[in-house]
Amino acid sequence: MEFTKALKHNMVKPFEGRASRSEFWWFFLWFFILGIGGTILLFVVFIGPIAASASMDSDAAAAGAAVGGLIGIIFMPILYMMIGWMALALICTSIRRLHDQNKSGWWYLIGLVPFVGGIVLLVFYCLPGTPGPNRFGPDPLQNTDEDVFS
Repeated sequence: MEFTKALKHNMVKPFEGRASRSEFWWFFLWFFILGIGGTILLFVVFIGPIAASASMDSDAAAAGAAVGGLIGIIFMPILYMMIGWMALALICTSIRRLHDQNKSGWWYLIGLVPFVGGIVLLVFYCLPGTPGPNRFGPDPLQNTDEDVFS
């Protein structure tokens, strides 16, 4: 599955079906890029001007901090809501990835075990899914368009 298709499916329909490895890792990459971008934006727009104004005594620095703070107050809730929605979608996609291997979504909670849990989940995410349909739905790698052979 390509990047844009994985992103669209996981943002619009995060609870449907099973997730292939490519779909999961593309979405994880997008979430990672958004997290890094949000952190940089937080520092540059909100924290940076305030820190700069604390080290300077000029009125220009204070004005820059005020504008940066105002922009941060306006845009940060939007950014946090977007990251929150993507975090929920990432959890759903992780559970769908476990469903692709015919494992219950409760296996996601093994990630709460320090050190070992994250490694176990990483191994599960890298393993191929069960071929053909399983109790969680059809195989995401099989072509479901039956008109191809007609």
